[in-house]
Parts: sequence; C-alpha cells; structure tokens
Amino acid sequence: MALVSKNRPGWGTLGRPIKIYANHFIIEVPKQGSFYHYDVEMEILRDKSEPEGDVDGKKPAKTPAPSGKPDPKLKRGAERTPGRISKELKRKAMRAFLDANPGGFLNGNRPVFDGEKNLYAMKTFKIADGDSKSAEIVIPRDADGSETRVRVTVKPCKPLTTSWSALHDVIDKKTKEVPIEVFQCINTVFREAALATGNKIAAGRSFFWRDNTAMSLGGGREAWPGFYSSARPCQWKITLNLDVANTAFYEKQHVLDFLCKVLNMRQCPTQLNDTQRRLFEKELRTLKVEVKHSGGLRRVRVAAVSKNSAKTQKFEQDGKQITVADYFKKQYKIVLKYPDLPLVEVGTKKNFLPMEICEVAAGQKVMKKLTEEQTAIMVKNCAKPAPERQARVQKIRDEIMNYDTSGALKEFGITVDKRMKMIDNARVLPMPVMGMGHATKNDAKGIAPEVQEVSRPLNGFVSIRFNSIHSICFSFSLYAFLTDQRQDNGR
Repeated sequence: MALVSKNRPGWGTLGRPIKIYANHFIIEVPKQGSFYHYDVEMEILRDKSEPEGDVDGKKPAKTPAPSGKPDPKLKRGAERTPGRISKELKRKAMRAFLDANPGGFLNGNRPVFDGEKNLYAMKTFKIADGDSKSAEIVIPRDADGSETRVRVTVKPCKPLTTSWSALHDVIDKKTKEVPIEVFQCINTVFREAALATGNKIAAGRSFFWRDNTAMSLGGGREAWPGFYSSARPCQWKITLNLDVANTAFYEKQHVLDFLCKVLNMRQCPTQLNDTQRRLFEKELRTLKVEVKHSGGLRRVRVAAVSKNSAKTQKFEQDGKQITVADYFKKQYKIVLKYPDLPLVEVGTKKNFLPMEICEVAAGQKVMKKLTEEQTAIMVKNCAKPAPERQARVQKIRDEIMNYDTSGALKEFGITVDKRMKMIDNARVLPMPVMGMGHATKNDAKGIAPEVQEVSRPLNGFVSIRFNSIHSICFSFSLYAFLTDQRQDNGR
C-alpha cells in the first residue's frame, strides 16, 4: 500500500528572509536490504470449568453462530473464548513469547511489536512459508498470584519482505508513491525505543510519565509531561517530528479523597444523595481501582456506583443473608467507617466493594473533557516560549530518549541527527494593511473597491486615530425579549 505525493506548486518570495529551526530531526535508514513483516494472533485460554469473565477489564467477544447471532447451544465455559485483550497485556505476552523463543525461531533477531498484530524483524524467522509458530504463555496479572494464559501465534505476512529502497526512491524523486508499510515499521521501532526507556505510558503516538513537574489540575486530575514523535516524509528527507506534550491523568489517590475533590467538599460525607452519586459515578466509572483487603494487591475496573450502601446491600453466605458491612467485619476484621456511602460495583459479576478500601490506580489517562478551569491551568502552565520549547525538545532527543544508544534503532540500522533541521529560506510575511475611510464609489453590493486612506501596522498595532471606519448596512433585524408584564405596561 502506498500514498501518492503531490509536487509543491511553487516557492514564495514575499517577505523578509530568516533562518529558523524546525522540530524535525533527519533520520537515516538502511539503503539496501529488506525488513520482514509477521502477523500476530493472541487468544485467552480458559478451562472448560472456568466461567467467562473480562480480560483486563474488557468483556470477551461471544462466539457467533453461522447466522451471525450468538449460539444458544454454547454453554458458558464450554470452549475457549478469544476475548478482547488490552495492548498492555498483549505487550506482556509478546515479551514473554520472545524471551521463551520456542524452537529458537527468532534466528538472532530482536523484533519490534506494535502492540496489536504486527511484528517486524531485520532477518527472517525460522518459520517455513505457510507455517506458523505458537506457544502458550502464562502472564502474572496481579500481585496476589492470579495468572492469565495466552496463546501467541506468529506467522509470515504476504508479502513477507519490504525493501528499504522503496523509501529511497521517494527521497531521490524516482517515484511519488510513498510506501506506508515502511513508515509503519519505522514508527514501530521508535515506539519500541520509547517504551524501553523507563516507565512511560503510551497514548497514540505520544508518551507520558510522572515526575516532579506534574501539576495538579483539581478534581483529582493532574497534568503529566511527555512528548510526541512521528516519522514523516519531508522535502528534505525522512524526518522524526518531535514535540513536547502534556495531558491529564488521574492522581493515585484514595477513592474517598477523589470523592471529596469531585464533589468539592472539604470533609468526606457520610452519605450521598442521588444527584451526588450520579455525578461521582460519571467520573469513577471505567477507572481501575486497587484493593488490598484480602492480603494481596488486586486491580479491578469500576462498572458503576451502586444505589445501595454497605448497610443495605445483602447477599447469601452459608444459607443466610448478610450485609456487606457485616461481611467485612466478620471475614476481614474491618469495621467500616462510612457504611452509609454507596458501594462500588466492579467487574462483570457485580461484586460490591466499600469505597474506603479502594484506591484509584496510577497511570490512567483522563478520557473525559476537562473543565474550563482545568483547561485554563493547562494552557497557562504548558505554553512556553519558543527557545524554552526548543531546549525541551532537544533534551528529549539527547537525554530522555538518547536515540544514540537505543537497541531497537541499532537493530534496524536507523540513526537520528543530533540537531534540529535548520531552514535557511524561511520568510517573515509583512503585516497586512487595513483600508479605512469613506469610499469614493460602491458597486451594486455595497462593496467599496477604493478607499481614501490606508492604515499600516506599526510594531504590530494598527492605529485608527484620526481615521474613520466606513461600512454600509443594508439590512438588520431587531429582537425584543419582554415579559408579559412589560408588554402589558406598554414598555
């Protein structure tokens, strides 16, 4: 697959010449040889006796019948259900699969994985054409010892190889077809390099981390620093576009503290009305919370905030009805301080947990819209002058990423220039002029093609002293918003 590039229509000459730096770094790729593309498939393995559940917080896909509808004869847990697997779990499974290297199929390769279905390598694997390599991987998911079994299968794509020369033909202007698959491979290499340099969280083509520059936005949210990277074809060569980025994450905090911040309360309430409950549910739903009451650390995803409290919610235990509050007192020796607060519903099986034993897990990106106040804080603190922004971008290239020592880039023979691209033919366009004064004549539409005076900008400002702005209004509308009383009074 390829994109057809368009020629530039021409070059401008208006304005004052100036030299500038663009936040693009020229990258070099191999001029000869090819890279290899493999397809990846993953499925969750379940025992026949194991009921269906969510996979890392996401519901499994139902096995369709030939008619396209769920098969009513298929019982729960009767077969393997593929499920939807998060990128985080896929990356863990792929790392374990490559470390296991079943049958030595890697052939000395250090491939890169895009987190979905694509695996790229500089040398061919020991997999025959039309064949595949698969293995069962066991991934520990939580600190309490729970595990997930995943079957990973790798097979060659068609076509298997892509030549680097296809990219150089574009650079040398031998063709206008830009090979998309080459840029997919290059961007996957840079993504792998970013994820290998510490505890970074990927969001699209951006990467974020928490450090001492993280700033509070209010409402239990905070802004994390990061950067954006993307390999692109440019008129100079192939460049890596690097830029600073900031986005909002949820603070790692107790759910009760989060409740107070969302509802703007200084002290934790003992109970909530339905309006408060729905407001907090809107914010808490789909987030992951951590619980430690059973001795180990578990992460669960919030499905809802229940209308029932620990005092009113009951379930059956040993043939008797027991409240959630009594259960935690009996089972875990925990006396709840806020038994009248709504319970947190987690998972797909409607498990109920008291808020006071839950903590919002770290590293969760805010997907909801920021408030006006939070947006103002982001803009005020993240908008930086050009020299400071340039210095931060250079620091990302040299220190945070350090592309010179990246193992992924060395494996694929990719290098990144040490300095930003300088553009020596940039131009500062002149300020536009403003026509002012009464027109000498008008056309049928009232547009004045000639003006008596022209006001030119001075130091970025246009002065209208001793000048008149002339315009003609041909139609207008008047709306009067009056109460019935004012109409009766004739006002």
